[in-house]
Amino acid sequence: MKIGDLMGWVGTVLSMVFYIAPIVPITKLIKKKYKIEEVPGPLLIMSFMNTIIWTSYGLKEDKTQVFVCNGVGGIISVFFIVIYLIYLANLNWKLMIIYNFIFANFIVEIFYIFYKIINNNKAIGLTAMIFNILMYASPGAKIYEVFTTGNYELIPIYSCIVSVFNCISWFIHGLFLKDINIEIPNGAGFVLAIVQILVWGIFYKKKHKKVEDIVYDEIKNED
Repeated sequence: MKIGDLMGWVGTVLSMVFYIAPIVPITKLIKKKYKIEEVPGPLLIMSFMNTIIWTSYGLKEDKTQVFVCNGVGGIISVFFIVIYLIYLANLNWKLMIIYNFIFANFIVEIFYIFYKIINNNKAIGLTAMIFNILMYASPGAKIYEVFTTGNYELIPIYSCIVSVFNCISWFIHGLFLKDINIEIPNGAGFVLAIVQILVWGIFYKKKHKKVEDIVYDEIKNED
């Protein structure tokens, strides 16, 4: 197996971590430990749209790893979105039917749009690239909250670490395929993940230094 193909499969496995990640908030929602507002519904929709466009791109460009990764990811995303919509309807069966009917129509519309642009290689490649960059950039909104609140825990540090290796894998895969549509978003994703890790580290250090100073002052006062 070539290095490019191997890194593509490594990226596929690592991407699954992101696709199954919503199981944590969804499970807490089902157990009533989370309110519906605490589940990132728009991000679920964005993730689904991202998988659809990349699945289309993988099919069009005959890129097996891209197709498999996003095809499976799309199925997982639909499962989580349906559960989210059920709870969004507050378990009211009439609203549940309406919401899921709207979502079903949304899926049909998305497939139709991508069917129209799939014959245009540049259009589908550019669209896939933009969606991927938006996906990687979306957690970056937490950076602003960290600066305003000082709470470093808002940044999902483990997801950021996985994202670094995921982006490296896909970037190398794209490099071997000479595909800038894969290279650019994953290069950008790598940089964004590193920035989040650095911000997390800075505020982690600040908070723990404060705690150490408080403990030191208390000990000093006791003496």
